[in-house]
Amino acid sequence: MALNFIAEKQEKINWKELHNKIYRTDLLIELVPMKGCGRNGGDAIGISIPRKNIGENTFQQLKDTILILQQKFRFEVFDMYSGNKIGTSNLEGLKGYFEED
Repeated sequence: MALNFIAEKQEKINWKELHNKIYRTDLLIELVPMKGCGRNGGDAIGISIPRKNIGENTFQQLKDTILILQQKFRFEVFDMYSGNKIGTSNLEGLKGYFEED
């Protein structure tokens, strides 16, 4: 099982710029471009975290990525499990998903 999130917006985005801001060679999260799948034909990004990658480093990567998507690119991010919108007030609450068994 994986943890899944979706980031979406109403506008098209510059994928090259986005890639340059969030891609890292050591990413533990998976990012899936979803052109035209955002609200009103805008773009979206699927974010998936395989259970094997669960841990503190992965949480920090997810947090950093979400903040860039929200602040730089104005995406809205949702937790696909709960349906909750992720914002600065509840971002730290996701840390519970990343506690290793």
